[in-house]
Amino acid sequence: MGHEPQVSELLAQLIGSSQPDRMTFKKGGVAVVDRPAGPEGVAVLLAVLPRASCAAPGLTGRSLS
Repeated sequence: MGHEPQVSELLAQLIGSSQPDRMTFKKGGVAVVDRPAGPEGVAVLLAVLPRASCAAPGLTGRSLS
């Protein structure tokens, strides 16, 4: 979890990109990253999902409390 522009900067660093401005997230979006074990190696961006794709069916716009 985080806020822009830090999330995009972190994602760019993880996948070895020098262009964090191309990875801007909208509120509630999710990035799926596969990172190799150990301190070395570059992560692979598997998916970027918008908020609508991440909501559980039937819960969109409803409070859970």
